[in-house]
Amino acid sequence: GTSPELKVMKGFRPTLNSYMAADALALASFAHMAGRYDVEEEYTKKAEKAKERAAKQAAKKAQKGEK
Repeated sequence: GTSPELKVMKGFRPTLNSYMAADALALASFAHMAGRYDVEEEYTKKAEKAKERAAKQAAKKAQKGEK
């Protein structure tokens, strides 16, 4: 299960956010190939948000001296 420390940190899943960013970029790529530039833009934005979340979580963890 999730450790008590992580349960307090809502949404603390840097690995999951990294996977979500990669998946969103893949979907954006497929949308581009299909000529669906509106969908490409949507998923590119989702990827950027997931990357930002992962980076913020990693930075918080680094400030605390955690690995």
